[in-house]
Amino acid sequence: MKIEPDKQFIASPERLAMFLKQYNLVFMDYTEASSGIENSTLITTTKQGKFVVRVYRQGKKSLSDINLEVNFINFLRENGIKIPEILQNNNGAYITAVELEDMVWRAIVMDFIEGVHVESYTHRLVTELATTQALMHIQSSSYHFHDAAHIDELIELRDKFFVKQIDHSKITNTLLDDFLQRAQSYVVSLDKHLPKGLCHLDYDKENTITRNNSLAAVIDFDDLAIAPFVVCLSYTLWHVRQQSGKDMVKHYLSAYESVRPLSELEKSYLQPIMLFRHYFISSIKILNNHLATYEVNKYLSLEAELSN
Repeated sequence: MKIEPDKQFIASPERLAMFLKQYNLVFMDYTEASSGIENSTLITTTKQGKFVVRVYRQGKKSLSDINLEVNFINFLRENGIKIPEILQNNNGAYITAVELEDMVWRAIVMDFIEGVHVESYTHRLVTELATTQALMHIQSSSYHFHDAAHIDELIELRDKFFVKQIDHSKITNTLLDDFLQRAQSYVVSLDKHLPKGLCHLDYDKENTITRNNSLAAVIDFDDLAIAPFVVCLSYTLWHVRQQSGKDMVKHYLSAYESVRPLSELEKSYLQPIMLFRHYFISSIKILNNHLATYEVNKYLSLEAELSN
């Protein structure tokens, strides 16, 4: 499901060729990535090789927001994090704008990294993901926020979008309806003393590329925001828990803390934030009619675990 489909870029060979021309790249073919709900990501073949074109949906990000994303990605790459390189266009800019039918579309073009999104977590991969996330948080602590003054800090976690779109008249399971009521009212207030900085906020196996069961690249910084690092970490831990169980969460946390130890304050937030993430992602799934009995049971059982 794409958010606000009417504001998404509709790809075509002619449209992509207009973007690529500004990089002296000759378009040949493309496929659209199936993952991602915010923007259009297009794996594009040119005479010069493969590249990824990412076109931002209308109204999602201002030019300042995209500049911040680009600058932070470049900062992390310069500090050794494996992230695809963003190309500069013929004008030396990282962001390319094309006007089509009275609408301006902004895009970035990145190197294509060979690899896959793994189906399941392994101990080896979890170790690498965790230590890389910890390093990103450490480096973010030293990033100068001169280009982030326009961004509000995340001070609470509350779903203001997805859960409210669910049509409760279609929910026939009273236990699930109660679950959604709890999801809508759940709020996590974030202590101002929590260490914070720019965070990926969607760091998991879906937004990393692996090759030979090793991390090849971190991708998709679209959710980048100023937030406590424990929020970013807890979001990832929820995904690991949901995919691979409690033991893998312990392994991930141990590997993360081998690089960046958590304070007691941060540790106290891990479970409440994981519960928020559970409500948030479950609401998206329910909105997309994931209502089978086994799915409902998973929503409820993991909620019970994270509530204790």
